[in-house]
Amino acid sequence: MLGGSMQVGCDRPSRPTVVIGGGVGPLAGVFLHEQILRHTKGVQRDSDHLDIWHVADVSTMPDRTAFLLGSHSDNPSHVMARNLVQVGEILYRAGRYWVLAVPCGTFHAVPILTPLIEACSRSPSFLGLYHLIEETLRCLHESPAKPYQVGVLSTLGAYSAGVWREPLTAAGFAVLEPEMTTRAAVHDAIYNPQLGLKSVTPPSETAYTAIVGAVAELAASGADAVILGCTELQFVRDKLVDAYPELCICDPVSVLAQSLSNLANGATPLSYHSEGFLYRHGQDKATRSLNRSEVTR
Repeated sequence: MLGGSMQVGCDRPSRPTVVIGGGVGPLAGVFLHEQILRHTKGVQRDSDHLDIWHVADVSTMPDRTAFLLGSHSDNPSHVMARNLVQVGEILYRAGRYWVLAVPCGTFHAVPILTPLIEACSRSPSFLGLYHLIEETLRCLHESPAKPYQVGVLSTLGAYSAGVWREPLTAAGFAVLEPEMTTRAAVHDAIYNPQLGLKSVTPPSETAYTAIVGAVAELAASGADAVILGCTELQFVRDKLVDAYPELCICDPVSVLAQSLSNLANGATPLSYHSEGFLYRHGQDKATRSLNRSEVTR
C-alpha cells in the first residue's frame, strides 16, 4: 500500500483525472483521447476539459491475442500495471482521484483485466474502471431502436475468450459471430504487417474488403447491429455506415469516450454502474471529497 498523506488537491471530486491505459494498438489511446475532447460539451476555455493522462508503453506491451491463445506466457496486464501503479501513487500524493479506461476490447478478457484492476486498487484514490464492454452494452440497451441480434467483429483472442459473447448473451442479446474462416480473415485484416489496419493508414482496400465481407455475412444472418470489437476497426467505420445504412455500426471506443466526457459536465463517476460490474470502491468513494483526514495508509 502507499504511504504518506493525502493532500487536498481536488475541489471537484466529480471531475477525476482520466487515465488512459494505452499502448494497446498504435492509435487506440490517441483515438480515445481525441474522442473524449470532441464529445465534451459546453467548453469555453482549455481548463473546461478533463485532465487526461495517457500512459502508453508500446515497445514492451505483449500482444493480447497471442497471450490468450497461448502463443506466449507474458500477460499484457503486467506491463500496464507496472506503469499505472506509479501513476496512481503520483495522483494519490497530489490528492487526486482517478478513473481508468483501456481502449482495447481484447484487453478486457478476464485473465488480462483482473490482474490490472487488482494492481490499480493499490492506489487509494483509484475510483474504478470505465469498462469498454459494459459501456457498449449500456449504449445498446439505451438505443431508441434497441437491437436484438448483435454481430461481433473482433480479434481471434477476443473470440476465444468470449470477451463480447458472454456479456452480450448475459444481457439478453442474441450474439452472431462470423464463420471461422471469416474471423481469421478479419484478424488478418487487423494484424497483417503489410496490409493490416495496425500497419497501414489509411486502410488498405484488402483490409476493407475482408471486413465488409464479414459485415455482409453478419447482416445476412440477421444482425440488427454490428460491434466493431477491435479498436482498429473504427478506421473503416464510416465506410461501413455508408455501405450498411440499415445496421447500427457500434464503435465501442466512441461510446467509452462519450461516457468519460460526461465527467466534464459534473456527472458522478461510475454513478450508473450496477454492483455486477463496479470495478472498484463504488459510489460511496466516488462521491466523497478528498480531505486531510485520509492520512497514512
